[in-house]
Amino acid sequence: MKKQITIVLALLCCFSAQSLLAGKPVADTAVFSAELSGLVNGFWTSKEYKISDRTTSIVFNKQGGTQYLYFTDAFIHEFDNVSPGSNSHELSAGHQCFGQGNAANDFLGGTAHVNQMGFGKDSDLVMSLWFHAPNSNPNDNEEIFYVLDLYNTSEPAWDPSFPPDSYGSVNSATSWKMRTTSNSYLKLEPCIGSGDSFPGGASLEIEIKRLP
Repeated sequence: MKKQITIVLALLCCFSAQSLLAGKPVADTAVFSAELSGLVNGFWTSKEYKISDRTTSIVFNKQGGTQYLYFTDAFIHEFDNVSPGSNSHELSAGHQCFGQGNAANDFLGGTAHVNQMGFGKDSDLVMSLWFHAPNSNPNDNEEIFYVLDLYNTSEPAWDPSFPPDSYGSVNSATSWKMRTTSNSYLKLEPCIGSGDSFPGGASLEIEIKRLP
């Protein structure tokens, strides 16, 4: 009888251990890259940090090393009150904030935050970009902390998976919102706005990869 009880207890312990393992995420460490291309361009690498099959976001910050961000001329004009063909368009609001759309000179350092999507309040938020840039008043040197939120409202799923493997996963942004990190910045004439689409109906392509 004692032998049978011992066997039953051993089996129960085994099943309990397997149940705990089954409910525990598979932990790993990884470094990722993210590339954004189109009317907004950027590239980032993350630091090495722990991930699991329950990871829902990847943060790319200054600790990760490589990073750059710049806006093309077409996107900058979304913040202007004059037409791109105007003789004064290079002095208008968007250019005062974000430069002339020059890839060589108008880099904006900052942090990128990529989401798995499909859950929470902002289920279609695919990527957020955090960076410092001037306001639209050329006589004011105050730097503003901006956030550019990118949304995919049509096909939000990552192809093929999130987090990605070394072959990479892709997604796209179909709409956007430029905001500041604090209401106090609204007193300084920031370039803010939003759009249900990008100029010309274009989309932004996003690719993330797990680095070897």
